[in-house]
Amino acid sequence: MKLLIIGCGGTGSFMIEEICRSIEQEQIDPNTELFIADNDLVEMEQIRYQNFTFEDAGLNKAQALARRFNQFGVTR
Repeated sequence: MKLLIIGCGGTGSFMIEEICRSIEQEQIDPNTELFIADNDLVEMEQIRYQNFTFEDAGLNKAQALARRFNQFGVTR
């Protein structure tokens, strides 16, 4: 199965984490390919309500999440 998440903001950033947990618990096929897309950058103000850390500030949102969840095959 292939999944594409467009937008890694308030909803998408948390959805990606939940999908990865479901893959880890084998609720979703472990061979699932997860692709994420977002051209926006992580801003300090967004860290309070989006799934990012202070270390992610200034990085591309999709790139930051792909790096964090790369063990699940998340691709930017």
